[in-house]
Amino acid sequence: MPWCPNCKAEYVNGVKVCADCGHELVDSLDSSSVTEDSDSNSEGILLDEIKQDLTNNDTTDNIDKKLSGLAGYNELEMKKAAEDFINRPSAVYVKKADKYEDLKSTTSTFLVFGVCGLIFVALNLLGVISFLNGILSLIVMTILFIIFIAIGINSYITSKTIKTQIENEENVTVQIKEWLKNNMTKEELDTIHNPSEPDEVNFFHKIEYMKGKVSEIHPNVSEAYLDQLVEEFYNDNF
Repeated sequence: MPWCPNCKAEYVNGVKVCADCGHELVDSLDSSSVTEDSDSNSEGILLDEIKQDLTNNDTTDNIDKKLSGLAGYNELEMKKAAEDFINRPSAVYVKKADKYEDLKSTTSTFLVFGVCGLIFVALNLLGVISFLNGILSLIVMTILFIIFIAIGINSYITSKTIKTQIENEENVTVQIKEWLKNNMTKEELDTIHNPSEPDEVNFFHKIEYMKGKVSEIHPNVSEAYLDQLVEEFYNDNF
């Protein structure tokens, strides 16, 4: 009688494929087939977990630990998982200076539209123009343009706060880049290189190592900001 080595289900003669999992049936459940299938399932489960973590933007440490458990896996599968990690969608850090310019643009845009809109409503109320008919339309448009002005004012206040942080961020950036230049050498990074692992896996091992060293000096630097600086430095120098 044929058996499914995956589901451990018995089938009648003539059936070739398991109806539940699609696995090819075998004549008997010998220990070797069960063990091999179990190992395959374990690998598949762990790879599925890693892919799910990549989708959810899980932390680098968590994914790195799971990748470390793939030592006995097929090298192509392991390399694919590493490539997925490197190419994963992640939050892009926006520099304070760029954020400040964006907020300035938002401020001017919403304030201009808001003020011009209120003038437009006022002209309708005074009878100079008659594009808006009915009190309800006037009320709705007035509220809308007041919201525009409120957004503009809020963006202006936020931009002033961001502006005070630009100089500090630029100073920290210079300090981190200078420290990396003076302390991170190819020889040091080669000490954590594992020739048995794919290049992609070694890449983010090195990135994590560099980030850890920088974090000891600048513990309050955000993860996204540090990712950007370290990867830029690595790509420019190694």
